[in-house]
Amino acid sequence: PDDQAEPSIRITGHGRGVAVADFPLGELAFRAKGGRGNYQSELTAKTEKGQRASLSLALRQRGERYRFLASNFELNVPGRDSWRARADVTLSPDGVDIQELDLRSGPQHLGMQGNFSFSKQYAVTANLQQFDLGGLRELTGVDLADLDGRIDGTLKLFGVPNHPRIEAMGAVRSGQFLGMTD
Repeated sequence: PDDQAEPSIRITGHGRGVAVADFPLGELAFRAKGGRGNYQSELTAKTEKGQRASLSLALRQRGERYRFLASNFELNVPGRDSWRARADVTLSPDGVDIQELDLRSGPQHLGMQGNFSFSKQYAVTANLQQFDLGGLRELTGVDLADLDGRIDGTLKLFGVPNHPRIEAMGAVRSGQFLGMTD
């Protein structure tokens, strides 16, 4: 009978002038399909400023756990090298488990792994190699004066809920901030 058919989705869409949380995505196209806790999607976006993004994403739901597997992610910012990424992240009622978050662009690299918990001890580590601070400013649209340069370093967030600790070590190369240069 039809009432025992496997629940599934198949969605395709396209829009112009799309914004998410006041961040203008501009032109957006997507499609998604799946069912019974397994879903696949593809997304492309192009902003009015010429930024472009594309992503393939798989979602695996098991009870209250949601595992996101991102691949074929590419982000282009005019005047900068393209970014490519992959990620394996699981969300649960207790927190976020980052098995892998890997962003690369030419010599730049941002790698992240660890877990963040709402109820117990946690630790997340981010490693940066030749990370372009000017590209970050352009991507986010946040005006950080004249911040520019490249950073190598490690950032660790660890602790227990309501008592976070941050440990950072790094060096900025060819840097500029508020008119100061290295």
